[in-house]
Amino acid sequence: MKRRSKIILGVVFVIALLVLFQWLSDLNSFPLNVIWSKKTCRESLKILAAARTTNELAQAVGSLGCFLTFPDKSWVAIRYKDMHRGMIASSAVVRDSGGVWFQSSRHFCGTFSGVRHSLHNQLSMEEDLRKLGETNN
Repeated sequence: MKRRSKIILGVVFVIALLVLFQWLSDLNSFPLNVIWSKKTCRESLKILAAARTTNELAQAVGSLGCFLTFPDKSWVAIRYKDMHRGMIASSAVVRDSGGVWFQSSRHFCGTFSGVRHSLHNQLSMEEDLRKLGETNN
């Protein structure tokens, strides 16, 4: 009986250490996450605000963002950055043609660059088809 109690006590001790380690890990990454997110958001706001043309906005969104234009000439510029070093932190800053700004810390993990690449591929295919005379456009 004493041996079994020692084993149970040892298991409880190990679990308590793991819980403490997890809590300390979260506690240590929390300030870094907040600092990174605020710094990145400020940088993104500055970069998007400095862009004066649609070409500049398309460049300002960075490698993980996207710039979308619509038939009515309106547009949306999404600058997105994230980090996966020991923690996941994300920052999306959006500016639209109406002067409205949006911000999110939701983790989109490459979604916007995927949209940009898909649209680019679709436009390239449509252009190739037009050159072949196979579309009505």
